[in-house]
Amino acid sequence: MNAEDIFRTPVEINESRLKAMPDDTVFSIGSCFAETMSQKLADGLMQSFSNPFGTAYNPITIDKQILRIVNLERCSADEIVGSEGRYLSFKAHSKLWADTPEELADAIDRQTAEANRQLSKAKLIVITYGTAWVYALCSSGSVVANCHKLPADKFTRRRLTADEITATVLSTVGQIRRVNANARIVFTVSPIRHLKDTAHGNQLSKAELLLGIDSALSSAEGTEYFPAYEIQMDELRDYRFYAADMLHPSEVAADYIFDRFAQTYLTNEARQLIAEGRKITSALQHRPMGTETQYLQFIDSTIGRIDRIRAKYDKNLTNNCMSGVYERLSTIRQNKKK
Repeated sequence: MNAEDIFRTPVEINESRLKAMPDDTVFSIGSCFAETMSQKLADGLMQSFSNPFGTAYNPITIDKQILRIVNLERCSADEIVGSEGRYLSFKAHSKLWADTPEELADAIDRQTAEANRQLSKAKLIVITYGTAWVYALCSSGSVVANCHKLPADKFTRRRLTADEITATVLSTVGQIRRVNANARIVFTVSPIRHLKDTAHGNQLSKAELLLGIDSALSSAEGTEYFPAYEIQMDELRDYRFYAADMLHPSEVAADYIFDRFAQTYLTNEARQLIAEGRKITSALQHRPMGTETQYLQFIDSTIGRIDRIRAKYDKNLTNNCMSGVYERLSTIRQNKKK
């Protein structure tokens, strides 16, 4: 046993048969943990697309969103609801809202079209379930993505069974295969604790998710399970690896889990791109220091670094994340020189 393993239980992860390269796209959907992992890819200037309709926590909601993306399903009037002066969709998170139903429908349709484009070309698709607990409208029995602060008596609450989750996973995989036959689809369970369900309820929820996923993946080709939940629970079983709310993984823990993910699903070249890209995005987060001339020199130097990275990793200039940073820097440079 290595000295570093004396006080922890390492989680073994099988080597993935398919790894994403620097110019590949990673599509992720699900809980806020999915967004955290996606942001870490973007910070490394890797092509990443996440949660077109906002955070989604349960398998049925995610399956409905994938179905919408694949079929280019337009927003319908019966999914729109008014709440606290805003219009929202029962199929999306509350972060996606508008002042009128028409504006909301237009926003959802635009997100759907872009998500379809990204899903179709993704090399790696990551689906993260947060909870097996769902809320359904009493009027229709339809599971919602978010209750949008409507009265509790409009909904019923229940926990999905492992069998229901298995069927939902297989549905999701089948839908994705209609537009993307070759991507690796990776399922994971969020390590974020849902203590509003009580500690016991949270454990039961995670257990249903784990059982349902495990059963489905045994018969679904081109799929894998990444043990984010197990890494947090076993390798990092200490409250110093949680944020101040004691529910979310700390930044150190999130970085560690991401590094395990990158080692499993990204090529050495892609991991090298992320290491170089992080240096650039980290530098851009600092407040400008020194004189105007020195700041312009910093901008020019950073643009040069991106040019070299693009020449090395993205010869076809297809990386939207990298292009976005490049364009932002170019705009700053032009405005400073006026």
